[in-house]
Formats: sequence, C-alpha cells, structure tokens
Amino acid sequence: MLATDPTNEVALEDLVALLHAQGKTKDAEEISLGHTNTQPDNQANHFRAAQILEARGQPTKTTQALIAAAHSGPVPVALQLRTANLLYGLQRRPEALDHLADAWRMS
Repeated sequence: MLATDPTNEVALEDLVALLHAQGKTKDAEEISLGHTNTQPDNQANHFRAAQILEARGQPTKTTQALIAAAHSGPVPVALQLRTANLLYGLQRRPEALDHLADAWRMS
C-alpha cells in the first residue's frame, strides 16, 4: 500500500513496526528516513527520524527533523530545548534563541 500511496501514514507506521518486529531495524530506519518528505505531517516519523539521525551523528539533519516535528503538531518543551541546543552548536544562534523563546512560552 505504501508503494502506491507514499503519503499513507498508517501504512508507513505498520511497515516500520513490522520491520522492527522482524529484527530488520536498518530497513525500518531507511524507510522512515525516506518518507520524511512525502509525509510532512507525520510527527511520529519526524521524531523517529530525529532519533535515527542523532544516533548517526548528523546534527544538521537531526535539527531539520526536530523542526519538522514541531511544525506537524504540538511538541514537549524538551524538544524545543534540544532543538535550540543543536542549533546553537551549529552556530545558528538566532534560530536557537527562537526555540528557547518557544520553550519559555510553553512552560
């Protein structure tokens, strides 16, 4: 189903769960990462992508995934703080301050 409709969030979540259950973690990760653009409102996938990318040591892409998660629905204060921290480390200080301000407003 995902092949015919790459925007189908349920199909993606089911496929990722199935691959994890089969011990095919790398395949599940690649599927998740491959659908971040086709499913811009899939917050669960953006969170998953951020975890994968952070584990791989890719702070720029991690930040993009966290920002996408924030744009696709409500997020916890901790996510805003983590995003601010990553942005600060990437020398993107004005954006980091924006996320700190968001975290402050949310608290």
